[in-house]
Amino acid sequence: MEPFATNSDSRRQTELATAAQPMYAGRTGAHNPGMDSLGYSKPPKRGRMNVVRLILGVFASLILFGLVAVELFAWLLPQSLSDGGQWYGPMAAGSFFVRTFQLHIGVGVIFLSMLLAAVRWRRTAVVSLIAAIVLLTPFARDFAPKNAPASASPTLRMMTLNLYFQNRDEAAILRSIADADPDVIVFVEVTDWSLKNVIQKHLLERYEYVHQPPVDGVGMMLSRLPHRIGEPASNAGRSFGRQPVVFDVGRKEVAVYAVHLVSPGHLWLVERNREQVAFFEEIAKAENREMVIVGDCNFTQLTPNAAALHRVGMRTSHELVGFGLGNTWGPRWWPSLNWMAGVRIDHVWLSRGLTATSSRVGLDTGSDHQPVIADIGIASPNTSTP
Repeated sequence: MEPFATNSDSRRQTELATAAQPMYAGRTGAHNPGMDSLGYSKPPKRGRMNVVRLILGVFASLILFGLVAVELFAWLLPQSLSDGGQWYGPMAAGSFFVRTFQLHIGVGVIFLSMLLAAVRWRRTAVVSLIAAIVLLTPFARDFAPKNAPASASPTLRMMTLNLYFQNRDEAAILRSIADADPDVIVFVEVTDWSLKNVIQKHLLERYEYVHQPPVDGVGMMLSRLPHRIGEPASNAGRSFGRQPVVFDVGRKEVAVYAVHLVSPGHLWLVERNREQVAFFEEIAKAENREMVIVGDCNFTQLTPNAAALHRVGMRTSHELVGFGLGNTWGPRWWPSLNWMAGVRIDHVWLSRGLTATSSRVGLDTGSDHQPVIADIGIASPNTSTP
């Protein structure tokens, strides 16, 4: 049994242990994690994280409320396609671009809500999620079941294809056309190369009826079915001057207007595109035949341009029977991203008396646009129009 330690022995051991420690041992970071190597107190880790969360939360919130503000502006701005002006023109162009890319803005707001939740700004994250749902709701219709009127006539398969002036992928173009097997092809951006190596070399034997519209940059219309050049639509003695190509479908005349509307790359080009749509809105009011507007329209389904055609009873084949986003234009360097990163700007617009039994995006052609293929016919009077 060992003898009890006295108080003097304990004090002696404590002194020896203290003497064995290095100088400043009580202050150095090596022995005190709360201090740096010079002996000064470090900021608490929890405090640093709170600062980072605050900065990220404020940053994300500013972006969120900025995006909500521009969306409200885009939808609340009164729209008149024929008006321009020093102030209204730029505001209308801003509204056009915001509504064009609403899907992408909505997806971005979802990521903002995730960031806000991660930094524990929970209430703002909920607001962000609600905003994203509101922005993306219009696109849910693209995935909903459709109830288009049935066709009371044999259908006409129509294909619109922007070849892109730099595209020389002959095999891809021909593969897409063979897959679609259309009755009518509307070509946009036809070059000397595509005319010689695609149209004249491979297609004229199968498509004997050829028309070259003199306006809007449409390159050529090829058809397996006979057609004629129709009289321009007129209203109250006013002739609009634009002659359509007329097909007989189910004993009815269908006036087809092939278009390539101005690409809205600048503010004044947005205004020009709006003016062109306003012109076709007036034609639709005056046209006494069934009517199709087909081609590269350079506007999406949520823009005021599309709303103008909706007001006169026109709908796209995709709205009637298409499924999914149906994007037709996007990043050429990664075409597989088009389903999300792209937009739908190529359309087959149909008047009330017409319907579509199918509508889809065609195979890649090497162009920056994807083709659209639609089977159209005379709408049956026994089915309701959506």
